[in-house]
Amino acid sequence: MLVKIKSNNQNIEIYMKHIVEKKVRVNFKKKSKVLILQARDLIKKNINIKKITKHFNDEGIIIIKNVLNKQKCNFFINLLEKNYTSYKHSYFTTKKKKIPTHSQDYNAKTVSNLHNKDIKFLKFLDHPIILPLVTSFLQQGSYMKSDKIICQSLVARSPIGKCNCQQLHNDARLIGSYFPLVIQVMWTLDRFTKNNGSTRFVIGSHRFMKFPKNRKVYNGEIVAEVPSGSAIIFNAALWHGSSKIKTSPNRRWGIICRYARWFLKPSFDFNFNTPAKIYKRLNSFQKELLGFKFNPPKDEFERTSARSKKPIMPM
Repeated sequence: MLVKIKSNNQNIEIYMKHIVEKKVRVNFKKKSKVLILQARDLIKKNINIKKITKHFNDEGIIIIKNVLNKQKCNFFINLLEKNYTSYKHSYFTTKKKKIPTHSQDYNAKTVSNLHNKDIKFLKFLDHPIILPLVTSFLQQGSYMKSDKIICQSLVARSPIGKCNCQQLHNDARLIGSYFPLVIQVMWTLDRFTKNNGSTRFVIGSHRFMKFPKNRKVYNGEIVAEVPSGSAIIFNAALWHGSSKIKTSPNRRWGIICRYARWFLKPSFDFNFNTPAKIYKRLNSFQKELLGFKFNPPKDEFERTSARSKKPIMPM
């Protein structure tokens, strides 16, 4: 019998309790350093969270397959194409470079701040299969392993035409952290392949005491080739970047949700870019994930805690 999971603190804690108590052996692929799980095993709790956490800490990445079906993937692809068409000419970099993208030197269709584009995108924010794992990974090293987390960014990208590989980078912006500070979940709405620019990783590089050198190819780089509907969960400090795109025309939509410890700031100011009509439809946990409980007080007369007991409505 499947347990219905809702997106709030209490149920996620219950869900994690079930995962910890279940001690079913996980099949690790001997020839691969990347642990690949099936969504159905997470739903049925056929996992050992300790082994998964150890693997994630050692390698910096795990992959969950078959989280979304083809119909849902196509629905969100069409929704992203519609939003991109609506907003592409208003982007800051479009006005500056006259190119409808804001993905720096890597040419891609991009839709940022998905939470304020359509309420349906919030399904990715607190997904009941993925978020418990992310929460467990990010709470490592915190007091009683119970610290809160936030979403720093919810963005979607699809490359445009042929282009060279993206510079390897570290999205945590810090080296040497024993526990993860930032975790990214990459949802593959299209199939990711070695020909369409799928993300490449240097396994274990989140432990390196250095940043990747510019334009250098490293031994051990792997390209994540996964079917549509998968979720790639990785430590943001893991060196990664899109691979060379060999096919054109090309479409490879992916949604990236970046989570972090509550005291790190988001990429955009959700206090100013979240419409009231969207805010009112958020559940309490979604409000927490978007940081509405972690706005610092104006001064000591307002309150002395960096966190508020209730979410503060955006301006």
